[in-house]
Parts: sequence; C-alpha cells; structure tokens
Amino acid sequence: MITFTSDFTVKEIRDAVVVWSESLAAGRYGDALEMFEISTESFPIVWSPELFEEWVCNYGMLRADYDDGTHHRVTSLFDLPNPSTYIDAIRVERTFEGRDPNRYVGWVEYDDVPLDGQPSDLTARFFIIKMPDGRITLEFLDIRVM
Repeated sequence: MITFTSDFTVKEIRDAVVVWSESLAAGRYGDALEMFEISTESFPIVWSPELFEEWVCNYGMLRADYDDGTHHRVTSLFDLPNPSTYIDAIRVERTFEGRDPNRYVGWVEYDDVPLDGQPSDLTARFFIIKMPDGRITLEFLDIRVM
C-alpha cells in the first residue's frame, strides 16, 4: 500500500495516482487494487483483479449490465501527447466538508482516464484518508463515467 506522511504534497498524491493509472495500462489490475484502501460506498463490490479489469475495460460497468462487445484498454499517460497536461489536471483537494475529519482529509478526482489511445469519459475518484498509525493513504472510491 502506498502511504504518505501527514504533510503530503499534491505532487505526491498525483504521482501515486499516475502509478495506479500506469498499473492499469500495464494490465496489472491486482497491483492497482493493492496500492490503496478500497471503499464500497459507491458500489458494494468486492473487487478481484479480473472483475476490476472487466469494469474498467467495459467503460465503467459490468458486462452483465451492459456489453457491446468492446474491450477498451487503458493507455499509458506517457503515450499521450503532453502527458503533463493530464497529470496536472488530477484534482487534489485537501479539505472534505461533511466527512469525519479524524478520518477524511481530502479527495482526488482523476478525469479523462485514457482508453484506447485517447482521453475518455471515465473518472476515477479517491478519498484521502488517515490511517490508524497517522500516515495517509488513498481510498479508491470508484471509476465511472461522470
């Protein structure tokens, strides 16, 4: 699991999301799932690497719910023109109104997760949370069309 100190920087959070995205692009869905805590707030799903890959490659939904036969592939951010444009656009907020401040310290929104060589409508969302030992990590909330 990727963790940060309590004085984490926006760059550290963005870099961790980039590592997560690059794991998806490399087809390492299990590695991506192990990088952060997992929330069931959006979807009460127990993610396996296979189910997570199905979800992402089917444009943010289960094939049992919708299947047009297309299998999308996550593209490396570094294979896009001007990757820094997409990396710098990963939104990191260090406040979280309406949540327990002893646990939640912010949130992250990663828009335009690249599929098939171009930005898509998929958005990955994470909470920034405190761990019992005082360190910080991300908690994956969901990835879906927003």
